[in-house]
Amino acid sequence: MKLEQLYYFQEAVKYRSISVAAKQNYISQSSFSGAISRLEQELGAPLLTRTNTGVEPTELGRMALEKAEAIFQAQSELVAAAKGQNVAGTVALQCIPGFHHRVLTAVLQTLRNTHPWITLSVSTGESRKIASSVSSGMATIGIVVKGDFLSAFRELTYTPLFQDEYLLYAGKFSPLWDQDSVTWQQVQAQTHIGFLDEFRQDNGGLMEVFQNQPHPAVSFWTDDLDSMKQMISQSDQVALFPKFMAQGDAYLESGAIRAIPITGHDTSFEVGYLVSPKYHRSPLSEAVIQVLVETVEKLS
Repeated sequence: MKLEQLYYFQEAVKYRSISVAAKQNYISQSSFSGAISRLEQELGAPLLTRTNTGVEPTELGRMALEKAEAIFQAQSELVAAAKGQNVAGTVALQCIPGFHHRVLTAVLQTLRNTHPWITLSVSTGESRKIASSVSSGMATIGIVVKGDFLSAFRELTYTPLFQDEYLLYAGKFSPLWDQDSVTWQQVQAQTHIGFLDEFRQDNGGLMEVFQNQPHPAVSFWTDDLDSMKQMISQSDQVALFPKFMAQGDAYLESGAIRAIPITGHDTSFEVGYLVSPKYHRSPLSEAVIQVLVETVEKLS
């Protein structure tokens, strides 16, 4: 077994594609795939499930990910100890889309100033999918909205970060534009733009807020927050956005969109971070968590 084989396996899981991972590492797909196949032959069992849509780690593969992370971290620490300097490395973090606008930007700036040897690999997604990534070892830290879905991930450790609340985003063409506040019934009566799986799947957040309440009409769903805000500013459609995480939003600052408080219903929710006790927690990930918590305290 070679470190190179383990690294290629890690990269295939990271990109969920052998061809993409090979391209990102400037290696031919045949050589990349061959290295992983030889590792599987040596272990006598498959590490990846290969489908037309990509690859996913098998049960043995998830165990191999955990062991590989520990091996590469130990290697980095040994090299750093020999050089007498701070350990350099990458920490994989997945977060809900709204988190990166304000909080994550501040976290990255602080890390650059205080821990320049740490590289943060960031991706975004829905809370349920983030929990799945942390559980499988694909992400070291996951920033999620607390919700009932966490009951399916009891092996993970959840720690609260901050409380937030939803406000109604409306543009100048909305009949609610001039109102100082809106009722919950008005929110439900508007035509909304949905982000990702909002109102379609329980990922915490909005689904927790609505619970058994009737869902509003949704004209369409999108995975692009900027396009979503642009549509709101140019139509009578609305959407719900978080108050704390969206502070400083360019559309709000320019006056193209208003964030209107909601009365008559509790729209608060909690955001926290997930880690998996079954995977090795490196000094790098501990440093990122510390900066994350301190940054949230400063912004709150």
